[in-house]
Amino acid sequence: MDKSISLSIRGLLTTGLVLLALAVAYLVGADRGEAADETTPAAKPNHTLTMVGVGTASAVPDKVAFDVSVGVNRDDLDLALDDTSKLMETVLATLDEQGVDKADVRTTGLAMSPVYRYTKNTRTFNGYRVNQQIAVVADLDGAGDIVPAIIAAAGNAARVGDLRLQVGDAESVLADARDAAFEQARAKAEEYAAKTGQELGDVLTLTEVSSSRNDDYDQRSAYAAAADMADEVAIPISAGESDLLARVQVVWQLT
Repeated sequence: MDKSISLSIRGLLTTGLVLLALAVAYLVGADRGEAADETTPAAKPNHTLTMVGVGTASAVPDKVAFDVSVGVNRDDLDLALDDTSKLMETVLATLDEQGVDKADVRTTGLAMSPVYRYTKNTRTFNGYRVNQQIAVVADLDGAGDIVPAIIAAAGNAARVGDLRLQVGDAESVLADARDAAFEQARAKAEEYAAKTGQELGDVLTLTEVSSSRNDDYDQRSAYAAAADMADEVAIPISAGESDLLARVQVVWQLT
């Protein structure tokens, strides 16, 4: 009887000690949590604002770009190659006489193909066709004299096409367009931030989404061909204006 009572008291004491230890551990952990809450401020949500801005700047083109091709039909391929090479040399010499820098002339194509003549159901070999092509960039001033001079030098074998106006120093004009694009993005961002009772903080990212250069211009120019270019009648070229566009995306931190 005494032994059973002794064992029960010992079990109760053990259980009590375990419960007391758990209670102490809970109270210590709670105190630490309260201390951490007192010293560590609550993290603010990371709010950002993304805005896109578009800017344009106008420039008067000062360059004209165009392609020149020469082509002949000959019975012999070597002869066709030789004759087109001579014609192209004549074109290059003419461009040099007109003051076009050699660095602004580059070869863009050489094509060779057999030529056939078709009569009813019969196909007859009719020699070879060879074409050579170059791309030219010239100053707009005096450019109206260059095309007639090429045609006069190379004759009917020469073709001039794909005329397009360009701005020589496009990057300096695009710099103004980029400034305008950023200012537009910032103005819109400030407006939206104010509506939410916040202010713009630091710029987190700034990305140029797109920009237009020479190859993207709207051509507002009139290029009227003279009736007889072989007589070296100058071609009138109206430069007009070209709009260069920049689009940027900016991400701000909101405060």
